[in-house]
Amino acid sequence: MGKIRKIFLVCFVVLLSFSYAQESPFEEIQKQIQILEKLKKEIELLIKKKEEILKKYNQTLKALKEEEKRLLNLEKKLKSERYKKLAKAFEKMDPEQAANLINNMDPELLAYILYNMKPAKAGEILQYANPQKVDIVLKKMVSLGLDSELLKSLICKEKLDLNITSNLNQISINRGKK
Repeated sequence: MGKIRKIFLVCFVVLLSFSYAQESPFEEIQKQIQILEKLKKEIELLIKKKEEILKKYNQTLKALKEEEKRLLNLEKKLKSERYKKLAKAFEKMDPEQAANLINNMDPELLAYILYNMKPAKAGEILQYANPQKVDIVLKKMVSLGLDSELLKSLICKEKLDLNITSNLNQISINRGKK
């Protein structure tokens, strides 16, 4: 029995020491609060880092949009210069020779070239061109909003055959309805 008593006494002392070693509920709550405050600070730090990343992203995006706009303006300027140079080259050509070239060109490119030419010279060249091609190009000019002096002078001076002129008049009427 002595051994059992000693074992019982040792267990009792161990249990008693554990009960004193345990923290009170208040201390446990304090520990949890400290842990939560530490987590809150970590989250706030992460949020701040993410906000900085987002700010840099937005700045980069803005810079890229400005660069894109600048490049598009530069492209537009270069194309405009190209069209003007091509228009001058066509104006210097013999009208029949220029008309032969026109028959094999892209309608949109041709529309911009004709737009940059002197109306009288463009009309002279178009007289020798394939009427179907001229019809397509003039419609393209209207659809691109290039219906300026060239189209007006061509219609007024009746330099084109009646089919093309009537098509142009119909296009102008349709645009007026929009």
